[in-house]
Amino acid sequence: MGAAFYPPLLKRWMVWLVEFSLPLFYRGLLGGFQVRFDPASFQAWQKILHEQRHRRVLFLPNHPTEDDPFVMFDLARQMRVPFHYVAAREVFDLEGGLRGKLFQRVGVYSLIRGATDRESFRTTRRILAEGETPLVIFIEGEISYQNGHLIPFESGVLQLAYMAQEAVLKEVTAKTTEPKPTPFGLEDILVAPVALKYQCLENPEKYIEQGLLGLEMALSIPTDIQNSDSRYYRLRRIAAAILTIQEEQLNIPVTAKSHTEQNTEDSDILDERMLRVKNALLNRMERYLDIVPESHAEEPMLDRLRRIRNTIDIRTHHYTEKPLPTLYQQHLIQHEARTFKEFYRDLDRVVSFLIFKDGYVREKPTPERFMEMIFRLEKEVFGRPKTQVPRQANVTLGNPVSLLAHYAAYQQDKRGTLTQLTQVLEKDMQRLID
Repeated sequence: MGAAFYPPLLKRWMVWLVEFSLPLFYRGLLGGFQVRFDPASFQAWQKILHEQRHRRVLFLPNHPTEDDPFVMFDLARQMRVPFHYVAAREVFDLEGGLRGKLFQRVGVYSLIRGATDRESFRTTRRILAEGETPLVIFIEGEISYQNGHLIPFESGVLQLAYMAQEAVLKEVTAKTTEPKPTPFGLEDILVAPVALKYQCLENPEKYIEQGLLGLEMALSIPTDIQNSDSRYYRLRRIAAAILTIQEEQLNIPVTAKSHTEQNTEDSDILDERMLRVKNALLNRMERYLDIVPESHAEEPMLDRLRRIRNTIDIRTHHYTEKPLPTLYQQHLIQHEARTFKEFYRDLDRVVSFLIFKDGYVREKPTPERFMEMIFRLEKEVFGRPKTQVPRQANVTLGNPVSLLAHYAAYQQDKRGTLTQLTQVLEKDMQRLID
């Protein structure tokens, strides 16, 4: 069993080593990956971080892919300023804990989602209050698997930022000399959305065909290249086949129509089937975890998913706040953790199709949307995306939002101000992406 909290152990030599290796990693494991920063917004933030030396900064990127952390690390590399980062606690157990050890030494620390993770909260407040390095938190809280669409933001991130702002103001008030002013004021904490959007760097036709063929072979679907809308038709047949297997595994009763060719052409039926599978997965996890559903029937599925994930995180990683477990208790905790690993996969499955509706690709049949769907389907079937298409991450940094400018409103109405600021950041992010 690992610790409940993994603190940042930033080592400049390790940061330098990873920065040196990053281009090699892009060319090798990520198949020709590139990162492009919007020049105007990059230069504006470089001025803030270097000329004004303002480091009380909270960057809030969206989270469309598993590669986003590398993009943010590249931002720190290009800015020539080390960053700190927050990552979900379970990430630190991957590769037998080796990934966690590396992450800590490049400035990453853990968070148990949904818990009162006091050590993590204290670390967040300290980093923002000290202002030595910017901090990065993925504000969606989940990988959205959507290139251009957002999951509703979590307002709790700004709550932590305002706790740090209050600590800074108390310290400034206690000082006898005034700090040297900057355009924002040294005591100000700045927050900014960072929009990440991906595009294919070369014609993806061969990669799309490769992905479709691999999925059809894995699912024993005969390849149909004669259909007038072949690629889209094949993509939907693959999705329908996966749904059929899921329905059988979850004992979901299905009508005969669900398995006919007509079903592959019927958007309403595919959407209905996806909804049933998602509900069945969430219901099963809620029953196992003894989670009582909310009283209202129209509770957003994302809220249910976050409550389940938070419960799993707490039960798996929060045991060290209690007295040291006996050997038998450790055995039971480890057994439960193995069960929860499967639940994490189920949650990823729900997230992957949370916002997706049938017709998403047909509505805007760009190469990026085709590849996005192929990545998702490959992850479902193979456990990871297999098709490597050279991609570029386009990064645009939003304008700084001053927490101090909204501090009076925050003191009057904390919840309302947090909600309003979160919505402002979400709209700014969507504008940058669009």
